[in-house]
Amino acid sequence: SASANGLFAKSIIRMGVPVAARNIFPSNIQGLPTWYEVRVSGAGHLGRRGGVDLAVPLNPQTWDDDVKEIVPGGYLFYDSTKPLPASKFRDDIHIIGVPLTAICNEAYKIPRERQLFKNICYVGALSHLIGIEPAVIEQLLKEEFASKPKLIPANLAAFNLGRDWAKPPSIVVNGAWLPRAWAQNGTLELERNQDTLLRQVTMPCQQRLQHALLQMAERHGERQEDGSWLVDLPVTRRDLACIVGTRPETISRILRAIEDAQLAHFDGRHVVIPHLEALKEVRRSSPGGAGLDVA
Repeated sequence: SASANGLFAKSIIRMGVPVAARNIFPSNIQGLPTWYEVRVSGAGHLGRRGGVDLAVPLNPQTWDDDVKEIVPGGYLFYDSTKPLPASKFRDDIHIIGVPLTAICNEAYKIPRERQLFKNICYVGALSHLIGIEPAVIEQLLKEEFASKPKLIPANLAAFNLGRDWAKPPSIVVNGAWLPRAWAQNGTLELERNQDTLLRQVTMPCQQRLQHALLQMAERHGERQEDGSWLVDLPVTRRDLACIVGTRPETISRILRAIEDAQLAHFDGRHVVIPHLEALKEVRRSSPGGAGLDVA
C-alpha cells in the first residue's frame, strides 16, 4: 500500500540516509499493476542506476519481469505462503521467503484487516533484515496517526509481527544476510547533515568555503611530492556559491582573499593547497575564521 511503502522510505530518511522514492503508474486503468521504487544512496543519487538490488514483487502478473530486474547477488523478498515452482526463481540471487499471508491470517480474523496489516507486516520483516531501527518506525506511526491514536497500537503490532518472524533462525538467505550498510551508516550521515546545517548558520562565508575546500581535498585531492595538495574541483564556482550559501560574485572575492592569505591557489577548476594543515588550523583558529569575511 502507499502508506506502508511511504513508511519504509521515510524510516530510512529519518536514519539519515538519502532516499529518492517514486510511484510508477504504467497505465491509468484501475486495477493494473503499479510499482514503488526506492533509491537508497549514501552519496545522494536520485535516478535509477540500472537493475534492482532488492525486489518485493507483489503482482503475480509481473513476477517474471520483476525477478529479471534483480542484479546478480541481489535479493528477492516475497510472500512464501503459497509454494512456487523452482522455475520462478533464479540461482544467482538470494531468496527471502516470508509467509506474510499466513502470519496475518493467523493473527487477524477480519479479511480487510488481514490485507491492510500484511502491508505493515512486510515493512517489519524488511526493517529487521536491513537494520531499520524500530524506534524510528514507532515515531513515524505516531505522526501518521496523530489524529487517530487508536490505530497506532494495531499498526505497531503488525509491524512487530513481521519483524519478530524475520529474526534468526526463521530466515536463512542462502547462507548470507541482507547488507546492513545502508541503515548502519545513517547515524554518521545524519551527523554530517547536522554539521552542514550548523556551518551554514554560524560560520562566515570564507570559513564555510575553507571547510568545503578541505572536504574536497580529503575526498578528491592528490598529495604531491612537495607536500602540497592538488584538487580538481568537481563543481563550478556557481556550485561553490550554492554550497556555502552566497552569491557567485561573492565567491570570486572570497577566492582572492584565500589566495592573498596563501592558503590556496586557484587556476580554473584546479586548486593547489600548499599546506593542508595550515588550512585546517585557520578554520579552527576562531569562530569568525581567518582573513576577510566578504559575505
